[in-house]
Amino acid sequence: MGIDGGPIGVYEDADFPFIRDELSVLRYRLALRLPILAVCLGAQMLATALGAKVKMNTRPELGWSRVKILSHPEHDYFRHLEDIEVLHWHQDTFDLPDRAILHASTSICKNQAFTVGNNILGLQFHPEVNARGMERWFIGNAHELDGINNVTLQSLRMQTRQYSPALEKATRRFLSGWLDSWQSDK
Repeated sequence: MGIDGGPIGVYEDADFPFIRDELSVLRYRLALRLPILAVCLGAQMLATALGAKVKMNTRPELGWSRVKILSHPEHDYFRHLEDIEVLHWHQDTFDLPDRAILHASTSICKNQAFTVGNNILGLQFHPEVNARGMERWFIGNAHELDGINNVTLQSLRMQTRQYSPALEKATRRFLSGWLDSWQSDK
């Protein structure tokens, strides 16, 4: 199961009731120990389903930058993301859930990637982006750029063209490594 991002927070379930349904599905899958890949809002929902708190971060993190990969030999597939610029587009953060292992951080958002066992993966950043798909994000979310220092639509387009090819390759290796880790653990 994969859950992706969106321009809302998991704590906005009164305005967006589907969040409660998503959390129920996540809790069900967790109880059955089924695989879960959750990105951005999905990672925040996953953290919530695991009992962690999600809150607005001290400032938004939007644009391309590297994450600091924390070494865990049993999860060596994270090495594929070392020295790779990834896309950040979020204003929320979450506490690390109990039993979770932290794998990546930035100076703005400490909890960028975590695993629980070999089959649960939460990512605050966006490894799934490509240059073509980003145009849809720009159209639908350009309003979020207002008031964020030094981030413009033009700079994001330029950085996307520059960084997304390497990210696409690294993401394929990263996700293949993750899939291999939990499939071989069955």
